[in-house]
Amino acid sequence: MSQIRGTIDRFEGDTAVIRTDDQKDILCPKSVLDATLVAGDAVTLRIEKNQAETGSQSELAKEILNQILEADHS
Repeated sequence: MSQIRGTIDRFEGDTAVIRTDDQKDILCPKSVLDATLVAGDAVTLRIEKNQAETGSQSELAKEILNQILEADHS
């Protein structure tokens, strides 16, 4: 699992701007954050693969491609 550390830099409307330790900005919807977070709070973002969702998205892509290919052969 990958992690990104940063600090809540500011809020712009419904978006939080998180400044990472390597000085990059990540825009994140406030709705997914703890409501008690304020500018200046340190945060850690965890990124992990959602295997179930990946599998269903892959299946959907295959179905769409098959439909396109079948339509081309009709």
